[in-house]
Amino acid sequence: VVLYIVERMQFGNLFCLNQKNIATDLEISQPMVSKLFSSLKKKGVIVVDHEKNKYINANIFMKGLKHKSDSETLTNLRRASNDGGMYEPVFDQ
Repeated sequence: VVLYIVERMQFGNLFCLNQKNIATDLEISQPMVSKLFSSLKKKGVIVVDHEKNKYINANIFMKGLKHKSDSETLTNLRRASNDGGMYEPVFDQ
């Protein structure tokens, strides 16, 4: 599931995928995808901001080059690295 998301996420680690489509594409049950999402959020792999946007934690994966990113992408990467201190920050804020 994580690799599926990483392949499809935008620069800045934002992803807009729904669980039903993930389940269909990966041929697994929707309840299983829901359970995996819950687990990934709890482990800090998926980060959800105050606006309910979903990101893959930028401290684990980062899509794009920081020095070539626009301000929106950099903002998304900062949000994606806000995991509540679960991982040592590697994204220079």
